[in-house]
Amino acid sequence: MFHLTPQQTDDAAAVSALLDRAFGPGRKAKTSYTFRRGLAPVHGLSFVAREHGVVVGTIRYWPVRVAGDGAAVPALLLGPVAVEPVRQGEGMGVELIRHTLRLAAAAGHRVVLLVGDADYYGRFGFEPAAPLGIAMPGQPDRLMVRELVPGALDGLRGTVVHWGCLRRGAAARAA
Repeated sequence: MFHLTPQQTDDAAAVSALLDRAFGPGRKAKTSYTFRRGLAPVHGLSFVAREHGVVVGTIRYWPVRVAGDGAAVPALLLGPVAVEPVRQGEGMGVELIRHTLRLAAAAGHRVVLLVGDADYYGRFGFEPAAPLGIAMPGQPDRLMVRELVPGALDGLRGTVVHWGCLRRGAAARAA
């Protein structure tokens, strides 16, 4: 039986190896990785699933912004979430997602984005972002969004940008 624990610094090598097994060594070439470069995952939302002390699942969130209409709204980018390939289908990924979404809401985060499959992530309340006017370069059909606070998506339109690319007052120039 697995249990969820906050990811520790010592878990980095095990998490990286798990991500390579789950997504392949070319995973860092994916568009979503450009939004993670140079940033630390959001504190308190990086978890691992352990079984007998071994990391068998992982999830992380990253700070991003949705820039548009002269404003830059903070959001979370969920991912990657991964489970040992031989352990997929056991509910581990579901528990990682549900647990951390509850924590994100409790911490005051309002919007979560991810790049993924609508059939899988729809069960967690995610919906396609494009029809709502939210875009991510290179991901027109796979970007999903979920509000953690009712009304958080009302009027939110724009492009997902790296957290560090905007400084106070620069949002209008970047939009």
